[in-house]
Amino acid sequence: MAMQRAQFLSLMAEGLRKVFFDHFDELPSVYPQIFDIQKSTKRMETDQTIAGIGMLSVKPEGEPTIYEDMTEGFSQSAMHTAYSKGIRVSRELIDDDQYNIINKRTRALARSAKYRKEWDHAKMFNNAEATTYFTCGDGLALLSNSHKLAASTTTFDNYAASTSLSVTALEAAFNAIRRFPDDNNMLIALEPNTLLIAPELDWDAEEILGSTNKPYTADNEKNTMRGRLKIVKWPFLTGTATWFVLADKGVIAPVSFNRTPVEFSRDGDFDTDDLKVKVYTRYSLMRLDPRFCYGDVG
Repeated sequence: MAMQRAQFLSLMAEGLRKVFFDHFDELPSVYPQIFDIQKSTKRMETDQTIAGIGMLSVKPEGEPTIYEDMTEGFSQSAMHTAYSKGIRVSRELIDDDQYNIINKRTRALARSAKYRKEWDHAKMFNNAEATTYFTCGDGLALLSNSHKLAASTTTFDNYAASTSLSVTALEAAFNAIRRFPDDNNMLIALEPNTLLIAPELDWDAEEILGSTNKPYTADNEKNTMRGRLKIVKWPFLTGTATWFVLADKGVIAPVSFNRTPVEFSRDGDFDTDDLKVKVYTRYSLMRLDPRFCYGDVG
C-alpha cells in the first residue's frame, strides 16, 4: 500500500514555518576503524589457517634431524546476508507535497542502511561472551579464558572476566596481547593499538590515558599508560561498561565482507502511478582469529 495524501495532510497546505525530517545529525560510522573491509564476489567466503612448525629441536651428535609436518588449523565461513527496505508513494502525494519532504525518501533509506550495518558490526562485540551469533575458528566465543591453538594443547586467554576499566585492567590487556602465541605456542609480535569503549566510559578512559600522573593515586607516579591507545567510542555497544583493547588493525582484525555495496533503485507502477524506491545491500562478518582483542562486555 502506497503512502497517500491522507496520511500527510499537513504537507498539503502552505503556511508551516518549518517541517522537521531527519534533522538530527547521524552518528559517524565506527566499524571501518575496527574491521578489515574486503570486497567479495562469491556466495560465501571461507578463511583457513595453516599452522607452521615449532621451534628447533635439539639434534644430538649422530642422530637424524627431526621432521615436523605443517598442519591445517581452523577454518571459518561467512555466508552473505541480503538486507533491503523500500518506500512506496502515491503520485498525488509527491505532486502535492508543498515542502519537498517526500522527495527526501532516498535519504531516509540511506540512513536506514547505514544504521543496520553499524548495528550488525557492533553485534559481534555486544555478544562477545556468547556463541549465539558468532564463533571464532576454535568454536568458542570471541572472549574466552581457554582459546585453543591449532597445533598445541596450550590455550590462551583474552577475557577480562567482569573487570571494570582501570589502569590495572589495561595493563593486564597489554600483558595478555603481548603474550599471545601462534598455533605452535610461539610468541608473536602484537601490540595494543585501540581502546574501544561504550560512551559511558569516556570520562574514565580520558583520565586513564590522558592524565600526566597516574590517576586515582596520591603518590605522584608517572602515568605510563598516557597516550598509548587511541580511544574509539561506539554508541552501538549496548553494555555501558563494555571495553576492548584491540591490536593494530593492519596486523589482525575481524573481517567485514562487502558483497553488494548499498545501492538504490526506483520504479513506477504503470496502473497506479505510484513510485517505489528501495535500498539493497549484502554483506557478512567473520572473526576467525580472536587474537585481535582483549576485553569485557561489562
